[in-house]
Amino acid sequence: MSALTQSSAWQALTAHRHVMDNVHLRELFAADPQRFARFSLRFGDLLFDYSKNRITTETMQLLLDLAQQAQLEQAIAAMFSGQKINTTESRAVLHVALRNRSNRPIVVDGQDVMPEVNRVLAQMRTFSDAVRSGAWTGYSGQRITDIVNIGIGGSDLGPKMVTMASPSRRTSSGEKPSITRSPRLITSRPNAKYPFFSRASSRLVPSAMTMRRMGVSSARSSSCFF
Repeated sequence: MSALTQSSAWQALTAHRHVMDNVHLRELFAADPQRFARFSLRFGDLLFDYSKNRITTETMQLLLDLAQQAQLEQAIAAMFSGQKINTTESRAVLHVALRNRSNRPIVVDGQDVMPEVNRVLAQMRTFSDAVRSGAWTGYSGQRITDIVNIGIGGSDLGPKMVTMASPSRRTSSGEKPSITRSPRLITSRPNAKYPFFSRASSRLVPSAMTMRRMGVSSARSSSCFF
């Protein structure tokens, strides 16, 4: 068992879970007419409704106690300050830098990483705009109509979520925005490169494959192998 699961806060939460096992949501809503307001949050147009979970104010306090014992607040501060909390690879976790639209400095090993982050984001914008506009063409010389997304976890779910959400977007007047036709997404597995590229390369010389294949990844060693 880990230190977390042996903590008093974890044990208290486990005991509370057994108490809640036989509690039905109908009972919780009947007992508290303000349950939705109590257990939901709004941020702009986003609604986070967690009232339809078997939780009570006691549950929330126990979860907060666990977070405090696990020093979650300190871990969050360490992530935002650029400390190397990724112990497996001994490096900082820079998700916050990629989403740092305020552009405040994020210092890692004494260096602000934001200029490099912004440079790469600008490269990504240039490339994606070229694909959407048709300026970047495939090996046939025609505009790209399909994207093979090779990844797992967030590398797969992020693009998948965006492409699933985009067709249903509407303007304030209820109409679809006028946008350039975007390539459709084909999800693939990390080991799918061989059959996919072998079919394409049967019509190409090797140099053409090198020129017409574009990879976007932060894993440089894996990208070079691919």
